Order: sequence, then C-alpha cells, then structure tokens
Amino acid sequence: MWIFVEKESYKFEINLFEKFINESQSILVTAHSFPDADAICSAQIMKSILKKRFGKDCDVAMDGEIGRLLKPFCKDILEIKDIKSGYDLIICLDSASVDRVGKVGELIGASKRTVNIDHHATNERFAMLNYVDETASSTCEIIYSMCLEHYPDIINPQMARFAYAGIITDTNGLMANNIQSKTYQVVADIVNQGLNVDIIKNYFFKSYSKAKLQLFGKALNSINFYANNKIAVISISKEDMDECEANFDDTLGMVDYALNCYLVDIAVAIIEQESGKFYISLRSKHTNVADIAQSFGGGGHSNVAAFQYAGKLSDVFDNLINSSALKLAEKA
Repeated sequence: MWIFVEKESYKFEINLFEKFINESQSILVTAHSFPDADAICSAQIMKSILKKRFGKDCDVAMDGEIGRLLKPFCKDILEIKDIKSGYDLIICLDSASVDRVGKVGELIGASKRTVNIDHHATNERFAMLNYVDETASSTCEIIYSMCLEHYPDIINPQMARFAYAGIITDTNGLMANNIQSKTYQVVADIVNQGLNVDIIKNYFFKSYSKAKLQLFGKALNSINFYANNKIAVISISKEDMDECEANFDDTLGMVDYALNCYLVDIAVAIIEQESGKFYISLRSKHTNVADIAQSFGGGGHSNVAAFQYAGKLSDVFDNLINSSALKLAEKA
C-alpha cells in the first residue's frame, strides 16, 4: 500500500511515484547501512527502472561495509564521501527507519521528495511517499513485481538476476516462513527470463570461504540453551573473527543453524562487530521476534529480525533472554 504523508494521509496509485521522478533532476537511491543482497539488488533494479523507463540517471550509495559475496553486485555504487550534499528525490529501500540508513539518512529530511519502499513489518513510514508490503519476501520482490505490473517491457535478465539474488538470500533459500504464493510467481517469471537460478543459489549458499567454515566451528561451540532448550544463543566475538581472518559477511546465516535444533523455537546470534558494538540477529519458528527486536530499537519480520547494541553485553543479555522467554510464554 502506498501512503502519502502530509497534513492528511491518502491512498493513491503509482502515478504519484512517477510524478516525483519526472519532477526531479537529481536522484539518490539508498538502502540500510551494512547492506545485504536485498538492499543492494533492489537498488540496482530501481536504478534500471529510472534509466530505462524515465531516462533518469541516479546516484546509488549505502553506508557501511559491503561483504565479499556482494561486491560483484555493486557496480557503480558510490561511497558516502562521493555523494552530493542534496538531492531532489531520495528513494530509500529495504529500511524500516531513517536510523537504519546510516549517514545517508542525514540528507532525507532536506530532500524535496522522499520515497520509502520496504517489506519490514516494523517500518516507520518515514518518507513523503511510502510503499510497505509486509507480505512480500523482500524489497526485490516488491520492485520486480512493480515492473511486472507497470513496466514489463523493460525487464531483462540482469534485472531478473538482481531480483533472484535478493529474494533467495532474504528467504534463506526459499525456506522462510513468510513466503506466499506471489513470491513463487515472481520466481517463476525470473526463471522464464532464462536465468540459471542454480548458479546464483550455489553462489550464495555453497561458496563458503575457509574463514567462514572456521568461524562456523567456533559459533557452534559457543551455543548455549535457555528456557527449557527453547532458546539457543550463538556468540561470535571480534576476537573469534580476527583469529579466523573472517569479517561480518562470514557470520551471515549462522543463526539459522541454531534454529535447526528441533527443541528450539528462538535462535539468537550475538555478533561483536567491534569492541562494545554488537549486531544481534533473531530467528524463530513460531514466535514473533520482530516485537523483541523492536523493543531494543531494531525491527524485522515475525520470524526474522535484528537490532544493534552499543555498550556492555551483560547490560542487555538478561533482558534479551527474559523478553524472549516472555514471548514464548505468550504462545504456550
């Protein structure tokens, strides 16, 4: 659903989105900081829409480190230091809040027009124009579906490649609980574009680095269980990553292994990005972990969520476990 936020809110069709684009001379496409595949690939699809459908060039920039596996998808993405001081239009993708955008978020308030396209249930509808579909598997699905409905003539194998990369990674290989039939319909169209989806799937799920495998061993050895084995916690320290010569990219997906235990309903991965700064990832089978993440300033979906924390881990750990246990009790 699209909502324009002014003095009053009202629904409208895609023509207002197109009006924003047509009236803008300078456009920035961005996404959440430390971007994942969905953030990067949805931005690349949007860049293609702007060029092929509207004849508009744009800048694409995101804050934070980009992982090894994602760099081949990052053609022409600018560093923050290279972007302009202001834009007529900023299109923000895959970000539940302005805070998630990082340094680029400082430009959003000053922009003449802002658009927010996202699939997270905790999205704050922070832009002038918001398109949030909580039932979509990914932002890539939303934007590719937009193309199928409104701009089918511009779709090409490259756009399909980006869309599949975003969908497959945000759904953990199409195994997430939030997948609906429309997601498979989009994937079917992608396959019909002639894309070899197995190559992309293997690239993300069967091309682990030596560092990731070594870190995986440390992560499994760190598992602790709580609440009658219904909560599993993996801990990965900065020291662990340094010893394995790994980076944050190598931690992705590890939380899902804790969820594979049949006893576990909530899995937690506590990842120390640097001293005193943690990325905490939550997964579940039946419990709404988005509510847990939101209580700590984060967000996400019912079964997939995360938040960031700066400070002593001991100051937040007990509260996190207790909040998770209370959520479990609600399901009992």
